[in-house]
Amino acid sequence: MLGIWLGGFLKGKWSNQLIFKVSASISIVPLVTAFVFYEKRKVAVVTPESYERRGGYCRYFKRVFRILWKYLKQGFIFKPTVFMFLVLLTPSIDSVMFTFQTDVLKFSYQFMSNISLATFVVNILAVIVYRKFLLHVSLRRLITVTTVLFSLAQAMKLIIIFQLNSKIGISNKVFFIINQCFFSFINEIHLMPLMVMATRICPKNLEATVYEFIMSVINLAYLVSYQSGGAISELLDIRKGNYDNLWIQIIITSVFPLLVLWVVFIVPNDFAEKVEKFSQKVAAEKED
Repeated sequence: MLGIWLGGFLKGKWSNQLIFKVSASISIVPLVTAFVFYEKRKVAVVTPESYERRGGYCRYFKRVFRILWKYLKQGFIFKPTVFMFLVLLTPSIDSVMFTFQTDVLKFSYQFMSNISLATFVVNILAVIVYRKFLLHVSLRRLITVTTVLFSLAQAMKLIIIFQLNSKIGISNKVFFIINQCFFSFINEIHLMPLMVMATRICPKNLEATVYEFIMSVINLAYLVSYQSGGAISELLDIRKGNYDNLWIQIIITSVFPLLVLWVVFIVPNDFAEKVEKFSQKVAAEKED
């Protein structure tokens, strides 16, 4: 948070070259401090020699992959994973909106950094709200409501694109602050149940492997989201100095989450209980 605020503050005082030099120098600090920390060495219970006696690393990894595949092909794990991937596929407009804000709305870097700082605070507030009031709300209901609100927050960008806020006496900066804070709050609430779902579908004794796989799926969805957003901007000929078709991309971004919302019904209500029962079944078979 402090770094983002300082970045915008120093942008108007330092040259870009100096800012990059300072950022690169600060990045060296974790590398230097890593040699200060002492970590007690632990002897692994299962040694490489035991793997060799079992047939080598290849055989071990094949066995782990077979167990992982046995879990992933189950509907109560596969379907929630597909759902998370599709929900996060919404084409991103972050890059083109940032250019619009600095090129057309003439927002300063200091103002943009202050907005980023405010959204961090809003994200923390959203986590607290979720923890206090929404933790026990059913995932389907919460995801449905937050998806609709997420689409609404995206569509609100049309107001500042067409300068409708000026007609009712609201400045661009004030409206942007309201819209960005609302969007960040809803987006965080929208992501929280997905993260909860990711932890609940992790079977016992394979938590780290399955969770990392799910995080890889989520990261892939984000990658596709940013790339598809850039492709849409290219197709609509949206670039610096030409934002005539930006409203079309905003509409696409707003409608897309609603189109994939029906996929929430493929997620079983009791998927967490099914994961637990299946884990116990696999453990019993392994003991036999």
